[in-house]
Amino acid sequence: MESSTVVVFPLPVIGHITPMLHFAARLVSQGLKVTFVTTRRTQSRVLRAISETMPDSASTLKFVSIPDDQLEEQGDTKKTGIEAIWEAIALMHSLRGTFERLLKEILDQEQRVACLVSDFLLDWTGEVAAKFHLPRAAFWTSNAAFLLLMIHAPDLVSSGCVPLRGKLNLPEETKDEFIPYLEGVPRLRARELPFALHADSPADPGFKLSQSSIRNNLKASWVVTNTFDEIEVEAIAALRQFVEHELVVLGPVLPSSSSSLETAKDTGVILKWLNNKKKASVLYISFGTVAGIDSMRSIEELARGLEVSGIDFVWVFRTNLVEDKDEDFMEKFQERTKALEKGLVVPWAPQLQVLQHNAVGGFLTHCGWNSVLESIWSGVPMLGWPCMAEQNLNQKFITDIWKIGVPFDAAMDATAISSAVVKLMQGKEGKWARKSVARMRIAGQRALAPGGTSHKSLEEFVESLKLDRAA
Repeated sequence: MESSTVVVFPLPVIGHITPMLHFAARLVSQGLKVTFVTTRRTQSRVLRAISETMPDSASTLKFVSIPDDQLEEQGDTKKTGIEAIWEAIALMHSLRGTFERLLKEILDQEQRVACLVSDFLLDWTGEVAAKFHLPRAAFWTSNAAFLLLMIHAPDLVSSGCVPLRGKLNLPEETKDEFIPYLEGVPRLRARELPFALHADSPADPGFKLSQSSIRNNLKASWVVTNTFDEIEVEAIAALRQFVEHELVVLGPVLPSSSSSLETAKDTGVILKWLNNKKKASVLYISFGTVAGIDSMRSIEELARGLEVSGIDFVWVFRTNLVEDKDEDFMEKFQERTKALEKGLVVPWAPQLQVLQHNAVGGFLTHCGWNSVLESIWSGVPMLGWPCMAEQNLNQKFITDIWKIGVPFDAAMDATAISSAVVKLMQGKEGKWARKSVARMRIAGQRALAPGGTSHKSLEEFVESLKLDRAA
């Protein structure tokens, strides 16, 4: 009997494509065929990553693209932060008709299509799938606690905890008040709620859209989450109460050490530089592919703090990381640190490969969920500089709940930044965090191993696909 096909459709931003691409590879490893839908602009990067890192998947992992002429006309976005995400969502919604026609073509060509797996942020695909009597799995790319908080947003509005943005000028004691107890969610102060809940009012268009999207996705045949029981057992148990059908917990969904959707000619330069450094002596710094820094002032304080600390570093500095970039300051900073062989500033790095290098002993991160999981998987403790979405919640987990990092604040001056960096890399705080993250790394490995919680969850999901389409 011919293998069933699963259609996978991510939001076309790197942080969402990556976990869904490697989820697709796992489905292939379970004997399924996958048709991976991308936009024309992202397809070449995806194909390159697959050919270089997953050649065995080539025959059963098929790629098709949506003609995105409308996107081409608007040009590549220079937006950062949550604006870039909202723009991607809006642009994909405009291609709904195109996707519907493409899905019909796939259904006509393939003998057995088991389901559509699509991004949570593309909830309208549920209606498209239903039109063709095709079950849908909604893929949530973050952790269970964040999804729980989004589900409970109406309750938080009723209790006066959100929207938070209008409360930023309230007295400190008010911002430090704890939110009402929510099952599965750690105890949080109002200011620790995810940035995603910092709207101006409940009528905020983005806030309203996210709420309707959450409700729609919870009705999907499966809700797939990129987390694992060993780190979120209470949140996962609580989440099951809100999912109408099946919850699939199969994290950490990670690429192989050499896999990436981006490439750079200086990859060899980075690894060669690291090869000349002592074990766990280098701080890796990256703010992901979308997050932006508010001002050049913050960049300057970080740069000065790094110099004062004396710690070696690799800093990924994207061209659009900060709007008011001071080219002269960065040039001189790079010249000084490079001459002393203390630092390397690059536009891109193969992140997981860098984190797994034995010279890397710490990670200054924007706390994007993919980055957090990659750091855990590599056994590297963190400093958190959250910028958007749920990243401040992730920082809470890193420092207060899991204790796999050292407290850090983006508002710190150079002296405080230097102190935090030294604590992480050379202090007792960093030593404790390193031990804690090593334990979490083992937990993640166990979850994915045969018989592990995430491995079992994947097998059950695949089996349910076979049963559903056979019925």
